[in-house]
Amino acid sequence: MRKCGDCTQRCFTGWGGMIDYCMYYEMTTNEDEEIKTAAECPAFEEGTPSCLEDDEYCPSSTNRDYSPSNPWDAPGMSIKDFI
Repeated sequence: MRKCGDCTQRCFTGWGGMIDYCMYYEMTTNEDEEIKTAAECPAFEEGTPSCLEDDEYCPSSTNRDYSPSNPWDAPGMSIKDFI
């Protein structure tokens, strides 16, 4: 079944590396509207958008690499920098 949720064009990497979503996909509020919109959309292409695939590893506090309470674990820092 052709619907916006199955389209590679539903999201893309926009300006500044932020993920932007297709305007038509954002305007749908339920599955029936998705199906109708996808049926009429000339840009529909089945698949998973590249912006939703796993990116390369990037250090972050959510990955427990470092946090504001533990800044010496940040890349390039050591506890000696704080003592």
